[in-house]
Amino acid sequence: MAQKRKPVKRRRSTLEPKYFMRRMALVILPAVAVVGVAVWLLVRNLSGTPEQEVPAVPSSSQESSQASPSSTPPESSSQPEPEPEPEVSTSDWNLLLVNSATPLPEGYEDTLELETITDHYQVDKRIADSVRKMFTKAKEDGINLMICSAYRTVEKQTELFENQKQGHINEGMNEEEAVAAALTLVTRPGFSEHHTGLALDIVTPTYQNLDEGFAETAAFGWLDQNAAEYGFILRYPKNKESVTQINYEPWHYRYVGVEYAKAIKESGYCLEEFLWVTMKDQAARIAEMEKDMILLDPDEPSDP
Repeated sequence: MAQKRKPVKRRRSTLEPKYFMRRMALVILPAVAVVGVAVWLLVRNLSGTPEQEVPAVPSSSQESSQASPSSTPPESSSQPEPEPEPEVSTSDWNLLLVNSATPLPEGYEDTLELETITDHYQVDKRIADSVRKMFTKAKEDGINLMICSAYRTVEKQTELFENQKQGHINEGMNEEEAVAAALTLVTRPGFSEHHTGLALDIVTPTYQNLDEGFAETAAFGWLDQNAAEYGFILRYPKNKESVTQINYEPWHYRYVGVEYAKAIKESGYCLEEFLWVTMKDQAARIAEMEKDMILLDPDEPSDP
């Protein structure tokens, strides 16, 4: 009996289409993947837009320069802010208002401490140094200032007023007319700034007349330019007669303090106008603030 031959397994050829395609797929697909990744990286780098920016770590010198400002401040192109006007308080002794409508406060003279400046002329002790410094500086600048009146008692003012009134009566005026005329030059007793010890009548040895001619002297020119630096203002300026009720007196100076003197000089106001305007402005600001205030009922308990 003949033996059966075992079937011979035929070796599969890699050239057969079925197996050739499978083998090529195993080689080509990874290659395509590698190429794709390479192309993606190339495009990413060329675009310059990384997915996430990593902040640079500053060096020690950079950190120190960022932590502390430069020792030289940058120049500012903005204009300097104007100096604010000083706040005015009715309690400021140097702004005491005494004029034809406002008498010296009762008992003021009893509390006034006076100091002699030169000869027998006295001022409020608080302004004595300012007076001396002003006169010394004028002397250094070649200007001779001279006091012809300073603090006056009510009695002395009464004497001056009566003399002025009598002079007008001698000119032919009646009593009423003489009083009105006298009041334009000498204030009524009890209503004079000289009672405060803050006012000075200043002239120069070469011109001692109390008239408008003093305004033409070098002494007046110096005072006009420098008095505010020592806290003094021209108390009765020209063209302010309707406000002050006193004729122009280029020789009459009043101490108000350096800050106020400079503000008044710059504003062009007389003392009455300055006080009225600044007080009015302050009252308006206070009223505006009160609108925004929450007024609590005093009967209601407040939060602790």
